[in-house]
Amino acid sequence: MALFEWSDELSVGIASIDEQHKRLVMIVNDLHDAMLRREGRQALERTFAELTDYMDEHFAHEESLLDAHDYPDAEAHRTEHEQLAHKVDELRRQFEAGRATITVEVMEFLRDWFRSHIVVSDRRYVRFLLDTGAS
Repeated sequence: MALFEWSDELSVGIASIDEQHKRLVMIVNDLHDAMLRREGRQALERTFAELTDYMDEHFAHEESLLDAHDYPDAEAHRTEHEQLAHKVDELRRQFEAGRATITVEVMEFLRDWFRSHIVVSDRRYVRFLLDTGAS
């Protein structure tokens, strides 16, 4: 059962970012499914690592677009990324050290953060990037 469904509401209209967002949704769902199936620690660690690695890759791509087009609020957007990356890295370290588990609450936090970030924060830069030639 998917925790997080991709929908047109989540599209920002920039193909590279939409594709990366779809991939993040898929990885969050994979992690959620692995948790529900009570897969072994190694499987969960692999999927959690994939999420953090791809999240970092996506944030770097998004930030490079913002910088390349001189988006005036790029630093605030970068700060949001850094805050989530720090939180997720901390969760991952605690999980790998055996001090935390991947729970429904963790999964709901990830889903809600990504949904809110895409629908609210990412939408702030879309018009600006499209007007400056991003695609």
